[in-house]
Amino acid sequence: MVFLVFWLNSYKHVSNIPSIPAPIINMSAPKPTITDDDFIDGESLDLSSGSLSAARTHEQQYNIMHDIVHGNNQYRGVLQGRDYYIFFGNLSDNQPHGLGRIEFYYPPGISGSLTGAWYEGYWVDGHRSGHGVFVWEATGDWYRGDWNDGQRNGFGTFVWSSNNEWYEGDWVNGRRQGTGIYTWVGTAWYEGDFRNDLIHGYGHKYWENGDWYRGNWIRGHRHGEGVMWHNETGVLQSGFWSNDIFIGG
Repeated sequence: MVFLVFWLNSYKHVSNIPSIPAPIINMSAPKPTITDDDFIDGESLDLSSGSLSAARTHEQQYNIMHDIVHGNNQYRGVLQGRDYYIFFGNLSDNQPHGLGRIEFYYPPGISGSLTGAWYEGYWVDGHRSGHGVFVWEATGDWYRGDWNDGQRNGFGTFVWSSNNEWYEGDWVNGRRQGTGIYTWVGTAWYEGDFRNDLIHGYGHKYWENGDWYRGNWIRGHRHGEGVMWHNETGVLQSGFWSNDIFIGG
């Protein structure tokens, strides 16, 4: 009897779904892609695979810092710890500065998490700063957007290809922070506030089955005042939540 009274007080049946904003993202929409328009003012690097191959071979042979100049192009290969990489683009005081591309690789017998990864975009004093694209070839993941001091800062899109998820919104020091949209393809999507990589603040989450929640979140959980619509049952919960549990109106 106590449980029944609690259930009746916690749920409110409604005959029609309340008016809510139309989703601005189609959950079945294709993932974002990288195009030629991803670079500011249409700039892009004319990368000569032959020259890059030559520079890479040189790096593996000598394992020292060096500069290789081919006409107006400058190549810089660097060995730093266990990370092997080669840079092509503009240099200032022997550091990447301006538009440039970096490719990571490892000699045979040595593995690393950045194998096949590359970044193309803008640099300031040796750090990724400005607009750029970073691609992890091994997983198919990529980020396109703003950088500052080597970290994702500003507005950008990150696609996790292996999980079929992506985020588009604000970043602070490499973490999702501010406002943005997170899509779980074929499952759900969320629009609202983020903090420290987690859903945190106020936001809307929609599920593919028609369920939705609008309200407050703390560290990824419904917490505080909010409204939850259960589409299959026609049940509306409006009131206060604690760690995803509805506690009443």
